[in-house]
Amino acid sequence: MLWSLAARAWSRLRGAAPAVEPAPPAIGKRQRAAIAIVDGGRILLMHRVKPGKDYYVLPGGGIKRRETAAIACVRETREETGLNVRLGGMLCVLDAKDRVEHVFLAASHAGELRLGGPELAKMGPDNLYELEWLDREQLRRVKLKPKGLLPHCLALLEPAAGR
Repeated sequence: MLWSLAARAWSRLRGAAPAVEPAPPAIGKRQRAAIAIVDGGRILLMHRVKPGKDYYVLPGGGIKRRETAAIACVRETREETGLNVRLGGMLCVLDAKDRVEHVFLAASHAGELRLGGPELAKMGPDNLYELEWLDREQLRRVKLKPKGLLPHCLALLEPAAGR
């Protein structure tokens, strides 16, 4: 029932509900929804720098109670990046040691790229959040979290992928 309500709400907001059922919660693991936005041979990532840590993640965030991964993905993307996205489908689901990451592919995006939401509020000299577009070669040289995500992202940036 909850999925059908979410699908109807999605249809009103975006035109069509994604063909993705909500994932069953993994016991003891946080659920995160993330998005792969590819444009001009580059992928959008969030660069995180804090004392002793320097890594990249896809834009996204936690899935709230009674929220589907798809709805969370659209909400988190808008909050963090200022972009409105239309989901193109599921890229992958990665089961890391402390969380499950539901990764969607953006079919399209619009708006002005700008950092927002809690990330902007928590920004400081010892806690950096920066949105960056990386090409295939740049992506190969950074630490991307979670492990296992890199091959999926590299495949999106292959010339044969037609992006």
